[in-house]
Amino acid sequence: WWQVNPATGAVQQVGRIDDGSGGTSEYYQSIGVNNYSDVVVTYSIYNATYYQSAAYNFRNGGDAAGSLPNGVFYSSGGSADADGRGGDYSQCAVDPLDDQSIWVVNQVPNGNWETRLSLIPGYFGCITDATFGNNVWRGYTKNEASNSITSAEMIQAPSVVDYDAGAYIVLTTGFEAKEGSYFAAIIEGCGNYRTPTYKKPPMELAKPIEAAEGLVEMNKVIAYPNPATNSFRVRYNLEVQDQVRITLFSSDMKPIKTFELSKRPQGINTETIDVSKIPSDIYFVKFESNKISKTIKVAVVH
Repeated sequence: WWQVNPATGAVQQVGRIDDGSGGTSEYYQSIGVNNYSDVVVTYSIYNATYYQSAAYNFRNGGDAAGSLPNGVFYSSGGSADADGRGGDYSQCAVDPLDDQSIWVVNQVPNGNWETRLSLIPGYFGCITDATFGNNVWRGYTKNEASNSITSAEMIQAPSVVDYDAGAYIVLTTGFEAKEGSYFAAIIEGCGNYRTPTYKKPPMELAKPIEAAEGLVEMNKVIAYPNPATNSFRVRYNLEVQDQVRITLFSSDMKPIKTFELSKRPQGINTETIDVSKIPSDIYFVKFESNKISKTIKVAVVH
């Protein structure tokens, strides 16, 4: 593969996909380049130890020139190539939804020739603490952070979005995954570059999720944001007007603070719990009414 300056004809970088053994064939190749200069090359691959299969290599626009360092063997053939053709094609295509994720399409043998495809999501690298404001996202992406991800993002359908953080993920007021999108939150952190969770079957469509403003089912209690910094909210749905008590416990279940609240009206209510003066730790919040008893674990991080 080459990158050529169309104005001058000068070769800016060149590379080769080859395992160096002399016993592996890579063929039916196709190349795709997105608007961030990320490059994907997909191809068929075969040697004496496995059937003809589908693979791709890719590079981030900031990787070393002439390199395609990230190889993925994404679909294995299930039978011998009986007709001697080795398949017919491969194809790369940048997704028009976001101009950065790239689809790859290959043929593999499995009794008959079958078409396999995979989506390489857009990727912005790994940062320490990622924050996404009230922006609207449409497309396919994997967002990685070594520590935390905080998001008020609205994910449109159709979209596939992964958040992958090393410590915690906070979905703040305004976050919403529209019905028909796919959203996954994973605590793994950096290192699984562009390995999308949605390739694991079965794929599920997200139902509408609102971190702060969503409806709470009858006699249910939620706490958000979680982890919390200076405060968090307890939202609950009362079947009838009722007296409410909220108690905050330490990680060893010693009571720290109790809130005896006056009668709260039927329906959805929200209380704010101040945790600005207690140390970072895991706490338990016990909610009690005449019909509800619920304990929720809340992390406080300053």
